[in-house]
Amino acid sequence: MNLFTLFGRIAIDDKGATSKIDSITNTARRSEGIIGSSFKKIGKYIGAAFTVKKMIEFEKKIISTYATYDDQMRKVQAVSGATGAEWDKLRNKARELGKGTRYSARVSWHTTQKCVA
Repeated sequence: MNLFTLFGRIAIDDKGATSKIDSITNTARRSEGIIGSSFKKIGKYIGAAFTVKKMIEFEKKIISTYATYDDQMRKVQAVSGATGAEWDKLRNKARELGKGTRYSARVSWHTTQKCVA
């Protein structure tokens, strides 16, 4: 077929070409929407995974801090030999120091342990 004849047919019968181009364009738009939606879902899952990881790390830190605090309490009690009301006074004093200063309750217990030793 002659090149000029082909261009002539395309110029005269552009409805077929236009509908094909429109069809391809619509397919591309639908695919773009599906891909975009998929990436949004993936982003939510990744964000949730990082959030869960941070929560688990935070919980581990709380447990570790409490365990260290509890260990220190036991040492103070062992060194001081305090029981009953005496023990309550020591514990309350360490909590008071932990709240009222920049030092943690664990550091207060450690200091209390040194004082009673």
